Amino acid sequence: MFGNSPSGAERARKRRIYAALVVAAIFVVSMWYYSSRKSTSPGGSRLTNLSLSTKTPYLAPNSTIRPAPSGFKLVQVQYVYRHGARYPTQGDMAHIKEVYGLDGLSVPRDWINAELIDGDKDALLAEYGYREMTGIAQRTIQRYPTFLVDRLRNPESVRFVSSEFQRSHMSARTFQGVVDPKNHTKPVTVLPLNEDTILAMKAVCPMWEQEKEAATYNASREIAVFDSIHGPGLRQRMSGKIGVKSGLTVAHISTLYTMCGYEVSLFAQPDTWCTLFDPDTSALMELRNDI
Repeated sequence: MFGNSPSGAERARKRRIYAALVVAAIFVVSMWYYSSRKSTSPGGSRLTNLSLSTKTPYLAPNSTIRPAPSGFKLVQVQYVYRHGARYPTQGDMAHIKEVYGLDGLSVPRDWINAELIDGDKDALLAEYGYREMTGIAQRTIQRYPTFLVDRLRNPESVRFVSSEFQRSHMSARTFQGVVDPKNHTKPVTVLPLNEDTILAMKAVCPMWEQEKEAATYNASREIAVFDSIHGPGLRQRMSGKIGVKSGLTVAHISTLYTMCGYEVSLFAQPDTWCTLFDPDTSALMELRNDI
């Protein structure tokens, strides 16, 4: 097939049009994400119009799996679940303590939640986390009503595996208890961290650490750019709301947003730190977290 080749200018023009379409598509998808990804309470009702994507669950639809095509049958199912809602890590607790101690901080006394800085609860599965895993297990049964029953008749064909972290192990045990209430299956297999090449492979993968260090360096530069652009407006907006006149950083504001997420996900409480944020500020905090 023969034809005329487009000129360089024509190719450049088409590339610009294509790039504009890609950017427009990304913008549309992003707007859909932020409009659809809303925070929900443990009971599933909407509590706030903020995104809180890393701290609150997605709305869980009830559904059944589509049947296998004619002539085929389902022979195996593998699921990888993340643990349920957990308490802050020691690192998060340190940041929260720092915010609690900001000079001039003026918020209602009941906003200061001791559970968020209780070192004995370091990253442990929270009460709502147990309920979360129960709901996930119930939906799994609903999706595979006959397949699971058939497999439980042969317990050797069903296996539950967890990383060694308490939040993961307890999530797995909770899930197993719902799916197999009569204890036909063996106890959850816990993979030691130094042998876990499936669920927490970062502990045994030197390349993961190397890549993380490189990414952390690059991310810190991008965070600095973000803070230089959005920091002045964020600090001005937030300082008046919490009474901190000096020393407030964008990192502090990010911690405030994290505290909002924990209050909603662990205690169904949107009327404390979350009241400091509107959807636009929430979107900025989500972007900073993504970076």
